[in-house]
Amino acid sequence: MNPFDTLCGTGFAFTLNNGEPLGGTYSGNGVINGVFYPSIVGDGTHNITYTYSNSNGCSDTSSRNLIIIPSNLAGTLDIIQQPCAEGGVTLYANISGGNGFLSFLWNDGAIENPREYVQEGTYSIMIRDSKNCILELGDIEVTEEMDCFEIPNTITPNSDGKNDTWNLDFSSYSNLNLEIYSRWGRLVWSSSELIIHWGGIDMTGKSLPSGTYYYILDLDNGDKSQTGPIIILK
Repeated sequence: MNPFDTLCGTGFAFTLNNGEPLGGTYSGNGVINGVFYPSIVGDGTHNITYTYSNSNGCSDTSSRNLIIIPSNLAGTLDIIQQPCAEGGVTLYANISGGNGFLSFLWNDGAIENPREYVQEGTYSIMIRDSKNCILELGDIEVTEEMDCFEIPNTITPNSDGKNDTWNLDFSSYSNLNLEIYSRWGRLVWSSSELIIHWGGIDMTGKSLPSGTYYYILDLDNGDKSQTGPIIILK
């Protein structure tokens, strides 16, 4: 069996292993193709059986209990739609209870909470406290219409080789129109290139003064669009 017989709370599914001799199969409630799914069976005592058959057709089984006790962790997985300039789609696991430090693991491997600029997809999260009690939350879906690009909002074009240009890569799209305006609404720069390296210049090549400017991004003829600030610091 895996190196534990008791779980606190129902976390992500895991592969059963360490059966001897190697090459046998696992069965029992919540077991599918050698993987145990705690969320299927829930709290309680669950009997898991390991069966091994040799080349002569002889077989034997061994069983043991895997116990899931209730976790005192509780919470909700919330989705917050903010303006693209302020984080876009944010997912937040709002947790109460538990003991000590909490760790977070999303189904795509991310570990931060909350998460900003979440892209299209279905998400769930496993929360673990310092005593290895677990709470799983999800699934929650982010649709294509909801997500935003995570775009840097500050450049420092002072020729020191650090953050001198605004670098954007939209090469996975077919066409682009990017316009940058001053705070008074004057168009100062535009581009239709899918890969952008903008150094804070206007359309004549002159350096723009420090300040806050605003971009309008349009991709694939309006299929995807976004607006936000771009700050020049010198």
